[in-house]
Amino acid sequence: GGQITLRSDRLKCELRVQNADRAPFDFTTALHSYIGVLDASSPSVCVKGLKGKEYLDKVPDANHPVRRLDTNDCVTFGEGLVDSVYLNTDPETLLEVGTGSCVSVENTRGFGDTVVWNPHETLQPSCWKDFVCVESAQIAKPVVLRPGEEWLGEVNISIFDC
Repeated sequence: GGQITLRSDRLKCELRVQNADRAPFDFTTALHSYIGVLDASSPSVCVKGLKGKEYLDKVPDANHPVRRLDTNDCVTFGEGLVDSVYLNTDPETLLEVGTGSCVSVENTRGFGDTVVWNPHETLQPSCWKDFVCVESAQIAKPVVLRPGEEWLGEVNISIFDC
């Protein structure tokens, strides 16, 4: 289950998973947030807050991602497909949308990773320039729920002037 709450200063999204079975299970998850941008091909559209973080680069082979270390101040999208799972990220990741505004994606509970995705020209028609995904995720360490246990993931998304 889940809940979406629109507040005056942010959008709050909750994802709740309960184990109503008699056996434990594990899972990974991500909230797929498509955020509108002015032009994803522009260097003014970029994701900040991931420098120094390890990530799984799924572009070469989605089934066997390559582990890398991000050494850049910004993740940009003009060069090609971006499909990266950043591991053990800080709670807040910022997306500069190209208008002078930033979108803050703040993992406030349960989510420890961040997925950054844009299909570039692999998506037809070429609407890839209109959005970027900055996703709250729990992928690096699967969640294990024993019978009767519950997990809650929460993210707050807000907009402000950069």
